Amino acid sequence: MVVPAALAVAFLVSAAPSHTYVGESDQGFPVRAVVQNGAIDRIRVKWAAPCHTPGYVWGPEATLWFNRQPAPFTVAGTRFSDHGTNKFPFRGGRGVMTQRLSGSFSGTLLAGTQTSTVRVYGNDGKLRDACSSKVSFTVAPAIPMQPLAPLH
Repeated sequence: MVVPAALAVAFLVSAAPSHTYVGESDQGFPVRAVVQNGAIDRIRVKWAAPCHTPGYVWGPEATLWFNRQPAPFTVAGTRFSDHGTNKFPFRGGRGVMTQRLSGSFSGTLLAGTQTSTVRVYGNDGKLRDACSSKVSFTVAPAIPMQPLAPLH
């Protein structure tokens, strides 16, 4: 299930042991994943998508993918995937964002690709612009913070 990152704050976080994985995408934006009990719980990918109209870019924006009911990831061995479509009002018309996520998780490394397409329609229903990106990323376990040594 895909959820815009701003709305994700309202979700409750489980008390199960979790580990944070961090890294960045080939666009240079941060990517973060949380693994609980050896399975991916959620992945946050920040991204930007160049538009067909010269000089315009959609984003940067972040997408938060949840591996939970009602629409958990499709998993086959170490491979996972998900997809979703969001429709929203935009400047008197509407926008339609379609995204796909796929990748692999070895337990020590999580690598994937997210494709995003945003289509913007006017209030007359005509396509005004389209923006798309394909982002690759790799994340690894975050190094836990160590206590600072006492000052002498």
